[in-house]
Amino acid sequence: KRPDLLVLDEPLAALDPVHRAEIVGSLMAEVAERGITVMMSSHVVADIQDVCDHVLVLGDGRVRLATEVEMALADHLLAVGPITDLEALHGLDLIEVRTVDDGFTALIKTTEARPAGAVSWHRPTLDELLLGYLRGGAPGPAMQLSDA
Repeated sequence: KRPDLLVLDEPLAALDPVHRAEIVGSLMAEVAERGITVMMSSHVVADIQDVCDHVLVLGDGRVRLATEVEMALADHLLAVGPITDLEALHGLDLIEVRTVDDGFTALIKTTEARPAGAVSWHRPTLDELLLGYLRGGAPGPAMQLSDA
């Protein structure tokens, strides 16, 4: 049978690296040759990072993110800085804010950095992006910093 859609649940989970590469190569060849769509679930970002065009993140039975991989990476920034500069994120669409000791890391849905104090801004990796959405809570504006 030659389906137009393949739905695969953790197809690479029990495979060693050599067989993973073979299966991924076969899937990509099939997609290129016949134009089929492959929907694959995985808990391993490395399984999907180099082969998927779109990503769908589910958490607590809800869609957290659904978009093209490249667009998702381009539409987010990671801000890292000291707690004292956390107010620089006020009014932004915060997906997740994590604090450790005197610093913070925040995943933000934005394309423009806001220079402030010692905050550094960079594009997240796919792993950072997906973890931020899984840990961050509700879809959409996940949280807002209070004025206090």
